[in-house]
Amino acid sequence: MSGVFPINPVLVIDDDEIWLKSFSFQLKRKLGVTNVIPCSKPEEVMSILVSRPVTIVILDFTMPRIMGDQLLMNIKTEYPDIPVILLTGSDQVDIAVRCMQRGAFDYFVKSVDINQVLSGVLRAIKHRETLQENRLLNSGFLNETSQMVSVGGSFAGLWTRSLRMLRIFRYLEAIAQSSEPLLFTGEYGTGKATFAKALHATGKREGQFVYCKILEHGDFFPDALSGYRRGDSLLEKAGGGTIYLEGIEHLTRSGECFLTNLLESSQFSPLQSLKSKWFTGRIVASAGVPIDEISGMKQLMMKFSSHTVEIPALRERREDLPVLLDCFLEEASRNYGKSRPTIPPELLTLLGVYEFPRNVQELRDMVFEAVLSHSSGVLSMETFKERISDYATILPHDTQLVKFTGPRLPTLSEVQDILISEACRRASGNQGVMADMLGISRTAVNKRLKANKSS
Repeated sequence: MSGVFPINPVLVIDDDEIWLKSFSFQLKRKLGVTNVIPCSKPEEVMSILVSRPVTIVILDFTMPRIMGDQLLMNIKTEYPDIPVILLTGSDQVDIAVRCMQRGAFDYFVKSVDINQVLSGVLRAIKHRETLQENRLLNSGFLNETSQMVSVGGSFAGLWTRSLRMLRIFRYLEAIAQSSEPLLFTGEYGTGKATFAKALHATGKREGQFVYCKILEHGDFFPDALSGYRRGDSLLEKAGGGTIYLEGIEHLTRSGECFLTNLLESSQFSPLQSLKSKWFTGRIVASAGVPIDEISGMKQLMMKFSSHTVEIPALRERREDLPVLLDCFLEEASRNYGKSRPTIPPELLTLLGVYEFPRNVQELRDMVFEAVLSHSSGVLSMETFKERISDYATILPHDTQLVKFTGPRLPTLSEVQDILISEACRRASGNQGVMADMLGISRTAVNKRLKANKSS
């Protein structure tokens, strides 16, 4: 995260400078915590807190001049949001109880397994991140009254007119720097991977963005994350960055158990290694089905309960069609080295009545194919018509497009009137689009419309 983790430092206070150096080294080596302020003079703590924000405080209980419990009270009085972890050299229940009553986040004996202390540190960092997320969400980032918004920062280039999408951008920006796991849901082609990459970039995470398609690994998914051979672990490759797991609904039972344990402990055991390692990055997953349709993974799904984002289908945000069409035309023209074509006025009407089963990805494919065959002037609609026509022809034969009730069937003339009216509604009165939808000539559409008006 900008070369440091966490963004605001961890303040470690102990009068033993040798222990301070040793503990700071353990934080960096095992947790990837590189932003540490070691302090051996407890009387300077409050001035440090005044001068700069910190993420958490780790505090020794027994120190000269001022005891840890008194310093704890001072910190919690002035900075109640900062989690404070108390460390002591002896295991005394009364001290632990007193510290917890005075607001300590956790309490550890120095002689215990260092991994227990480090686990508590990681929990405290994540707890502080959650508090900051909530504050950012309440403050708001994007202007929801805008007619068209280009999202700033690492979301730049993603344009929208959809209020629902604006709220998603706002939410993702607020939680971008968190290490908490996140689950994207949505149909194929809605852009879940694109959002995951933008989230990684916005959070300015220190490590890499690593893409993992779960379906490709099957039962070997745990081995892919841990590493088939020494040095090829996807988790190690991501480091403090983001590992994106596409298709979480395809996890096998062994993969589910592995991922659940990883999210619980933040540790994994690389193959051919006897020592476990800490994973300090972020796990972002996606599912092509709603979360309530992912069966048999209740415990794992609970791990994603804090942050689950549904990306809406394109047909649910048709107001974005002009924006996306414009963006993809610009991208395709640049990609193929061609002048940007003019959009025919009836194209948006035609696209507006299409369901887009493959969502945004399908629209992009259409535009790129059309621009590839384009020479000059107005963009041809043939590619779009063929794609939409192909979709219409592959509808299952038993699909009930029209339902009849009662003993009487409508006459052919009545059915014709119904079709003309529905086509007119869907095409917003555009006769060229109506002709394509009905499979008749534009002249025939005009005649039928005139006949309907005169009847």
